Amino acid sequence: VLSNDSDFLCMSVPMLPLSEMTLDAGVFRAVVYAPEEVAKALGLPKERLPHLACMVGNDHINRDRLANFHETLAPLSSNKRSSVVIRAVAKLLASTGADPDAELGEEE
Repeated sequence: VLSNDSDFLCMSVPMLPLSEMTLDAGVFRAVVYAPEEVAKALGLPKERLPHLACMVGNDHINRDRLANFHETLAPLSSNKRSSVVIRAVAKLLASTGADPDAELGEEE
């Protein structure tokens, strides 16, 4: 998928961000994000990516509505707040166990 919308990673398809494509001296370069690799880098099963998107904010869940939740995970003092929030939410999700259908906060 060619897009700048990272929500596509939740759909189990590779994503090529338009903002990271370049053409220089006839050489085309692009970054490809594979959902499996993104999940692995965050320490999550791939099936947790939709949960991550919901808890971080997306086109359907406004980040402003999640501000208090995000503030508890990552204080505003961070200059890389969004990446800190993503990692903090991923850590929270990973702590719920490997079952992507498990209820948050429940023991397996």
